This record gives sequence, structure tokens and C-alpha cells, in this order.
Amino acid sequence: MTSSALSHFFGPGHVVFGRDCIRDLEALAAEIEPRDVLLIADRNVLGDVGLQSAIGTMRARRRVAIAEHDGSEPTLAQAADLSAMDAGDASLIVAVGGGSTIDIAKAVALARKADGQPLARFEGAAHLAFEPLPLIAIPTTAGTGSEVTGSCVLTDYESGRKVSIRSPKLRPRLAILDAHFLASVPKSVIRATGIDALTHALEAYHSTAGNIVTDRLALGAISLIGQSIVTYYRNPDDRVASEAMAIGSCMAGMAFNSARVGLAHAVASAIGPLTGFSHGLSVGLALPAAMRTNLHARAANRKELLFHIGCPDPGESSWQEAVLAWLDGLYDALEFPRTAREAGQSFEVDDQMIRNIVTSGRLDTNPVRLTESGLRDVLESIRG
Repeated sequence: MTSSALSHFFGPGHVVFGRDCIRDLEALAAEIEPRDVLLIADRNVLGDVGLQSAIGTMRARRRVAIAEHDGSEPTLAQAADLSAMDAGDASLIVAVGGGSTIDIAKAVALARKADGQPLARFEGAAHLAFEPLPLIAIPTTAGTGSEVTGSCVLTDYESGRKVSIRSPKLRPRLAILDAHFLASVPKSVIRATGIDALTHALEAYHSTAGNIVTDRLALGAISLIGQSIVTYYRNPDDRVASEAMAIGSCMAGMAFNSARVGLAHAVASAIGPLTGFSHGLSVGLALPAAMRTNLHARAANRKELLFHIGCPDPGESSWQEAVLAWLDGLYDALEFPRTAREAGQSFEVDDQMIRNIVTSGRLDTNPVRLTESGLRDVLESIRG
């Protein structure tokens, strides 16, 4: 946590949660007073009975154009194509899907108000002179936390890198957390998105831009996710576990929206385009190395971290090993690969890869400053 006297917290918009709350979509959308609606949905959930009923209710009152997203890692090209589609006089975007779908929807909300400017023009912490279209985000995984953050990450395959756009104006106006969607998520996605959410919380907690508010949210998320992720992975129909994961993921998103993330996400942004791995898998591969690097930065607060992961304090000399053992146990239970080679696709570590990570800005709030040599060692350990 930063010691600066000046701290910041960017709160979420309106968050609604509860099983089957998707049925209230029209009533909640009506508060924004949209003319027409562009609904962007992951094709795997578009046939959901509850969602179809909600769309039917909405269509009785306004025009709804529907676009499918295939759930793949979002790209600049996909966002450009969707923003150009005919959606009538759409003044509201509704996103239903995982983090990829919600990120695409953010990009479309931005592009449709950008007067033809290319999305790459807004890379970084954009100071937007205009408001994107309002967005309602309905996550169907737990999760990226994208439903409460002001950022979207798009892959640019031409340059082989990730383009991150960040602005408070990109935060969804409304997030609807309906855990009934989580019962149909494949196990490979459950573990990838769940570890991504845990990484958000752990990196926000270790961030130099953290503060007392982000710390409380991060620790709460670590506790909820740590207690429920294995149960949810083994039994996606478990209502208690799935609801805890939905809330924990959202809280982690609130934490890193202000505190930002660090080494694991910086590394993931480089290895994802090279391997084709999902964002969650890439982040999960990097998390153990990031924690080995960063844990000592919160040594003074070890007892609160140990308490929230349910681990007795083994003392100052071995507490870091205890945290890493806890994380290793989660990876075992989730059958999570430890290296890129084990996950099925390796990569080469070269100078350009190192430069891309160093210049990305994603290490700005990491508590430990790594040399290029140290970063190379981290990447080699992940490569396997």
C-alpha cells in the first residue's frame, strides 16, 4: 500500500447481484432511457433461457440489435467490425459474456462515439474528451472484473502486442451479477478466469498505488475466491461457491481498477499474443513467479494476508513459503499448468519481448523494480 498522503479510489457504477436478476434487465436499462440497444453476447450464452426472456421483455419496448462474439481474445479488428454494424439509433450497449466480450463492448462503446478515430489512438490512460455510449455489463464468468473497471485490452496481431485503453469513462454504467450463468462454464475457463480474478486481488494488494480501500476489497476478494474456487471448479452447479466467485471477482475488479496490477499481467500481455493462450491462462502461468518476486513487499502486513488465505502464521522467516505453498495447493486442485510448455505452447525469450514489457507501463505499480536480466529469468521460469 502506498504511503502517499494522496490516494485515489475509482468506484464502480451501479452493481446488482442475485440469482436470476437478469430478468430485471429491461427495468434497469430503462433508467438509462435508451432509444435503441446494441446487445453484444458471447455466442455460447445467447441461447440461455433467462437471457432470451430478458431480451424478449426489452424488445417489447425498444429495438434491440444483437451481435455475437465468439468468446476469443478480443482484437482491434473485431472491435472495428462490430462498431461498424447497423444498430439503428443505439444509445446503449449491453454486453453479456466473459471478459473478452465485455472488453469488446467497451471498445465498441468508445468507437461509436469517436468520430472515426482508430481505437489504437486511445491506447494508454486516455483523457477522453467525450463520453462513450453507456454500457451495461453482464459477466458470465468469474472472472475478469471487467464489469466494474475502466479498461479494455485488445490484441493487435499485426504488431504482436496488446493494446490497453484505460479511462474512468469506460466503466460500465451498470453491472448485473447473475451467478446462474456460471453453472455452464467449461472447467478450463473456470480455472483460467478464477486464477485471473485471484491475480487481480493479489496484485492490487501488492501494488504501490494501493490504499486502505483497495486493500480491504483485495483481501475480501482473496478470501472469497480462495475459499470457493476449488469447490466451484469441481462442481459448477454449487450455488454458494458460484455466487462467492461472482462477488469475489467483482471485488477484485474494484480493487485493481484503482490500484492497478503488476508483474503477472505485464508478463501475460507479452506471452499471450505469442502463444495464443487466453488472458487468464497467461496470467495464471505468471502469478507464482510474480508472487515469489513481490511477496516481501507486504512483509509488515503478513498476518492479515495469512488470515485471509486461512493460513496460520508460521513466523517471519517462513511466511512467504507458506503463502506460496497455499497457492501451489490451489494450482494442484485446479489442475493448472505451471509452465507454457506444460500448457502446450512454449515461446522464445528475446530482447524485443523484454522491451515490450518494460515499455508497456504495466510494471509502473509493481512493488519490486526488475532489471532486464531479472525479467528474463522470470520469463524463462514461466517458459519451462
